[in-house]
Amino acid sequence: MFLTEKGEISTADFLSHVAALAERLPDKPYAINYCENHYEFAVTFFAVLLRGQCNVLLPGHQAGLLKGAARQFSDAYVVNAGSLNESPLPVFDMSGVKRNSGNTLVPLLPADQLAAIVYTSGTTGISKSIEKTVGSLFYGAKINSGVLHESLSLGRNPAIVATAPPWHMYGLEWSLLVSCVSDIAIFSGSTLFPGDVIAALKLVGEDNCFVSTPHHLRALYRSGMDISLVRHLLSATAPLNDSLAMDLLDSIRGDLLEIYGCSEAGSFACRSSVAAEWQQYFRCFAEFTMIEEDGAAILSAPHLAHPVKLADELCFSENGGFSIVGRDSDLIKVAGKRASLADLNATLLSLESVVDGVVLPPQTEGGRLLILVVLQDGDAAIVEKALAGLIEQSFLPRRVRQVDALPRDETGKLKQVALQALLQAEAVPVKSGKTQDEFSGLA
Repeated sequence: MFLTEKGEISTADFLSHVAALAERLPDKPYAINYCENHYEFAVTFFAVLLRGQCNVLLPGHQAGLLKGAARQFSDAYVVNAGSLNESPLPVFDMSGVKRNSGNTLVPLLPADQLAAIVYTSGTTGISKSIEKTVGSLFYGAKINSGVLHESLSLGRNPAIVATAPPWHMYGLEWSLLVSCVSDIAIFSGSTLFPGDVIAALKLVGEDNCFVSTPHHLRALYRSGMDISLVRHLLSATAPLNDSLAMDLLDSIRGDLLEIYGCSEAGSFACRSSVAAEWQQYFRCFAEFTMIEEDGAAILSAPHLAHPVKLADELCFSENGGFSIVGRDSDLIKVAGKRASLADLNATLLSLESVVDGVVLPPQTEGGRLLILVVLQDGDAAIVEKALAGLIEQSFLPRRVRQVDALPRDETGKLKQVALQALLQAEAVPVKSGKTQDEFSGLA
């Protein structure tokens, strides 16, 4: 069931809409699902499957990504809901397709049918495409549903409000698929601004489950709005830093569950406290196995086509839990000293004056760190002074540069390609520092 500002959309109405759209879709093998509204995305997702086609879920909705997809999938078409002005591929506007009340059957789909092509985030390079079958997605969804019900005290009428977009693997798993295999409803309206989130939480009621990311949660907390409406909080895409997690737990009236996963494997671990170790899903369900091989963690599960080598370095404990050490690319060495970029970024973002920011590794051997910040008030000198008292002198940048905005994607991640483009734009000129308090990344 979907919840909107205008009322509920029943499962029967949803299924009839899926059937009607499936009859109208073009006869092509790939459909780039470009819908942003959760309901329209879901209708399109399942209509594409019903036609035996494959959803292509791009890592973002920027024009450059669509042009790249046109080169990769020349026999594809784009499905949107009337909001796309230009496209290098044929566009099908699904907003004019009405429900067919005569068909409300739940479709049976082959487990080995190719359901979607998803992409990695691109934070360490170019996004990589990954194929997902119907079986792998829904098997994983059943596991996630079990973890959710076991870890959180869900009531009788739970409903999801998500800032994570449905075309991202985390959003797909936790705002769409988990509801398809459980009794959880989805809010399908806008969650772009903090005020939108608060309105959505009020609409769905007290048994809400807020699915978000550290970047979005930081913006919501700093907005000063009352977030005590949040009953259950899910966060993923990056670990919450201790300070933000404690602030959130003090402000909401419920529980917090962090999810750990990757595009290749989906979600496979969780923790309920920032101080606690991550617990592999096999402690809840005997589905996942993880081994160390040549210093790397290898994950296997029945619904995964092959074992997945994780990019993160993990440190395992005797009880089966683990902590995240980081990635090789996260560790930097300056003047003979080592530090973690993740730790340095957490320190930067903890500063009250910083709306957003990022610490970048030296661009050349022997160079200094580069820091880009977005400030609501003041100038970069305030940040330089604050950092001088918090981090080792070797890791202080020669200069903190103030920019209008960072090119974060819809989950708050910074793609390497977008950062390189920013760095090359007039050698990163100093900007005014004005910013819009949105959740979605600017590109």
